[in-house]
Amino acid sequence: MALKVMLAREEGRHPEKIIELCKNAMNNLGEGDRTLKGTVLLNIGLTHITTGEFEKARVIIEDVKLMEKGSDNFYAAACAAYFSSWIDFVQGRLGRAAAICNEALSSIRSITEVHIPIVDCLTVFLSHIWVERNEQDKTEEVLTASIESMRLVKEWGFLSKGLTTLVRLKMARKEPMARILKVIDEISDMERYRESAKILAASLKIRWLLSNANSRPQLLREAEKCAEDHHIDLSFYPLYQKHFQYEEWHLAAQFALARIVIMRKRKGGGHKEKAGIQDVLTYLDKRLKQQWDMRLIKRVIEIHILKAMAYDACKQPDEALISLSAAISLAGPEGYVRLFIEEGEPMKKLLSKIADNGESLEYIGHLRNAFKKEALATHKHGESALPEPLVEPLSERELEVLRLVASGHSNQEIAKQLFVSEGTIKKHNYNIFSKLQVKKRTQAVVSAKQLGLIQ
Repeated sequence: MALKVMLAREEGRHPEKIIELCKNAMNNLGEGDRTLKGTVLLNIGLTHITTGEFEKARVIIEDVKLMEKGSDNFYAAACAAYFSSWIDFVQGRLGRAAAICNEALSSIRSITEVHIPIVDCLTVFLSHIWVERNEQDKTEEVLTASIESMRLVKEWGFLSKGLTTLVRLKMARKEPMARILKVIDEISDMERYRESAKILAASLKIRWLLSNANSRPQLLREAEKCAEDHHIDLSFYPLYQKHFQYEEWHLAAQFALARIVIMRKRKGGGHKEKAGIQDVLTYLDKRLKQQWDMRLIKRVIEIHILKAMAYDACKQPDEALISLSAAISLAGPEGYVRLFIEEGEPMKKLLSKIADNGESLEYIGHLRNAFKKEALATHKHGESALPEPLVEPLSERELEVLRLVASGHSNQEIAKQLFVSEGTIKKHNYNIFSKLQVKKRTQAVVSAKQLGLIQ
């Protein structure tokens, strides 16, 4: 019966059916089956998360934590702590979320000194919180080791969180483009989530492109094309109808599209899209009410930030500062940093304006100092990810092949068009990849556009 429960969740069965199966399983388990009971209860809690019933989920998960305290069912204990922490995180309580992870890790380590890969889900999430607070120094080594553990045990959900955090960390440190795209490609290729993983990867790629678009205007068009290719739009839909993780990723993609529209408006137009700045503001207002009603404060903060950016792009300073003030009042007590810093120079200017009004001076000072550190990282490493000039330039033929690759042609189609064999095109691709120091066609196209080799 316990196996039926897990299979039902994997198959995406209706929440009521899963809870019914869980209750039947609990009734069939004896007093000595504590490990299985913990696992079944955990599935009830996760089902409530799926439907957005966070308080019900919290009660169930706390029962699991009590049941597994001092036991050797590390999987249930670690997962219970992870999801308890996740609830606090999405509800905006970074400090409490971090405390739950730390407490669980200490408890498990007091029972065994053996390294248990699944326990690394807690260090993955703790790293996620550290990055959110811009505490980069203690993050990378812990995060990298935890990600490797998640790869070994194929815990795709936890792995996706770890890789997403790693991308944000690398972007914060202005690491070379190839390193960032390598991680994004791994997310895109995750076998467990298929198309949803590609949406998550697209949203991260868009964020990276936009972060460099001020100095390289063509990257805005590249971001727009990425959104088009993945059919990202601003359709409004209720949350928690399927799987919370999928929906979170699709929401991230919609926010990425909103940022594209805002940047285009700031630059005075550009590539014609279906969505305009008023569409973005309407969408954000709807999402704000929805997220606030569910007390998903982390997203509420992000939406207020996006509204501030949108109003600023529309040259409506009063509305921009009202939205930013709302974001700061929620974010300040918990120490959010990256949500603001990742919006770049326009946010830096807005923070200066709101500081002139005398609001939250200590917290705004903290954010402005973070911007200064970011600027130093850019000065030290160069434009965040922009590639160095090629040691060995591409030949005219290689450029010709690369332009056709960028247009979406397959190797077979390129071979026919150039009247050569497919093997010859593969050889050209190999040389192109080697010179650009990339491993995939998509990476080659992005790198070539960064270098101005193709349009």
